[in-house]
Amino acid sequence: INELVAESGNEPPEEADRGGERAASNVEETADSGLRQAYTNTFTFTSSSPALDPSYFIRTPYKPFHPLTARRGYLQLFGNACAPGDRDSAALVLRKQTAYEETFEVLLGGFVPRDKLTEAGATVYYGDLLRNDIAVAGGRVEEGEEGSSRYVLTTVNCYELATKDAPVRFQIAGNSTSYTLGYAEGTASNFTSLATIDSAALSIAPAGGFFFKGTSFGIYKTGNGRPSLVSADFKYWKQTPKQPSFNTTSGDV
Repeated sequence: INELVAESGNEPPEEADRGGERAASNVEETADSGLRQAYTNTFTFTSSSPALDPSYFIRTPYKPFHPLTARRGYLQLFGNACAPGDRDSAALVLRKQTAYEETFEVLLGGFVPRDKLTEAGATVYYGDLLRNDIAVAGGRVEEGEEGSSRYVLTTVNCYELATKDAPVRFQIAGNSTSYTLGYAEGTASNFTSLATIDSAALSIAPAGGFFFKGTSFGIYKTGNGRPSLVSADFKYWKQTPKQPSFNTTSGDV
């Protein structure tokens, strides 16, 4: 009884018995105040020397590839020949998944690839190499045809877009069993899901060893082995955790 009174702030024992209710309430308040706080970056900076906040990370680049002032209100990526799957310096910006269930969303503004190797989009990394991408890429050019068409690319499957240069929103939704990749073109309000990846893949060790460091979301721009001269402009970055629910009903344990 003395311990109960001490832990409950000198309240009577019968009040301390309801500590489970207050504990759940306190945890819920903690979650609402930051534990499961949504993150949004609109890439609008007032500083004369803007920089990404420390929560982002990149693979050590040969030179800077992500100017924040080239187009106001956008994070611009200059592509290179390295693809996200290369061990070399890909034009890739990453940020850790911050909650067990979380949705990642970015907007790619008016990206028009010049050839079928040019690609820009969103990715989810489950480790150093294991990943899934969804992107806008140059389409397959038929014999005798000039120019390129626009496609959304997820792994090796292509889906033709309806417009030539409309903005495209990418979404990667992670839950307890899977990750779902989708997109919305132009003014479309609903996302079209293209692929769902079983989270069990995270437990499969690839050749060469595997150390799970946590899942990361990212954006990238690549020429897939060729120099890439078209930049990719991203309007915002959002990570929205699913808020936890708590059972505050007291009862026998």
